[in-house]
Parts: sequence; structure tokens; C-alpha cells
Amino acid sequence: MKTGFFRILPLLFLALWSLPASAAGDGDSGPGGADAEAPCRQAPAGLRTDGAGCELDSDHDGVPDSVDQCPGVPPVGVPADARGCEPDADQDRIPDHADRCPETPVGVRVDGQGCEVDSDHDGTPDSQDHCPGTPAGRTVGAQGCELDIDSDGVADALDECLNTGPGLRVSGNGCELDGDGDGVADSADECPNTAAGVAVGTRGCALPGDGEPEARDARSDPEPGAAAPVSR
Repeated sequence: MKTGFFRILPLLFLALWSLPASAAGDGDSGPGGADAEAPCRQAPAGLRTDGAGCELDSDHDGVPDSVDQCPGVPPVGVPADARGCEPDADQDRIPDHADRCPETPVGVRVDGQGCEVDSDHDGTPDSQDHCPGTPAGRTVGAQGCELDIDSDGVADALDECLNTGPGLRVSGNGCELDGDGDGVADSADECPNTAAGVAVGTRGCALPGDGEPEARDARSDPEPGAAAPVSR
């Protein structure tokens, strides 16, 4: 009988040795005999940990303090990226949750709301504005320049002659030049060098009897077919 017992004793030891640790018990079992699940991986030595033994995450963004490049942000409830920073899709340094213009082109200046700067407040951002100093209240086109309906180079707001013909030279008020100051624009003036103060007609030439050779009084000329007076 004793001989048979000693023969099976090694087999009992072998069976106990092969049992899994969970069946044998490892001293960390929770209630009911099951192991408690670890809340996080063991923090490396020297790092601050919380009460559960996990590496500390002071701003609760899901990124441990040791790798968090933006400690203290984002605000609670705002997701963070892998660096612990607020996402900024258009890279304008305004986080997405506060960015009112989330697709700003890379490299342009933006204001505190993430929108392109418009220095002259004409509705055209500086990066597209060909006339960046437009006065306040002026109407502008797509390029940020004041409207000029007759294309004479004088903005409508300053143009006193809005329907100047194409190609005509104009002064600063948008009206055609009048070189001799007779009130007839150069493009219609047949006598462009009329003396100052001489009354002219619609063609820019002096009226009859006003001292200009081309405007002599027709009554002083002989009738057609009449003999010229003879001087004595």
C-alpha cells in the first residue's frame, strides 16, 4: 500500500506545478478570486503618479504630463491631439474650437478669431487686396479697389464726370482735360489755344466779334460776287 502511495506522489507534484497562476492564486486577486485589472501601465520611475499609480495628467486631456507639449490646455471637454494640444487644422495658431474661419490659407495673417486680416475694413482680406488703403465707407470691387465705372482712373466717389468716354485724358476730378480753360474739353475743342477770357462757342472757338481772327464778324466781309473796296 505504502509503495503505491510513493509511486503516485511525484505525479501529484507535477500536476500542481502545471496549474495556471489564476487557479493557484497570486495574492492580487480581487473579490470572488479574480485578479483586479490594472488601470494603467506602470509609470516609469521618477514620474509623478496619481492615486491609482498612473502617470499624472494634470489637465485631464488624456496625455500624460511627461509628453504633454501644451500643459493646461485644452479647456475641459475640448479634445486634444497626440501632443496634448488643441487641434488647429489650418495651422493659423487659433484652435479649431475657437476658429471662425477654419480653412484659412497657410501663411496669411489672421485676427483673434482665425480670419484673415482686413486692415482697411473694405471686406477684402489683405492677401487679396490690391488697394489696401481704401478710405472707410467706399464701395470696392473683388480686388479691394474702389469702383470706377468709366475706367478713367478716378474712383467713382471722386469722379465728377462718371461717363467719360474711353481713352480720354481726364483731370483729378474725372472730367476731360481742357487745356485752354475755355470750358470745352480738349477732345471736342477745334481751337485748343484760345486766349484766356475769350468767349467761345461749342467747338471751342471764339465767338464772332470777340477778337479772334477765325471769328471775324461776317458782316465785314464783302457779299459774294461783290467787288472788294478800293483803298485810296
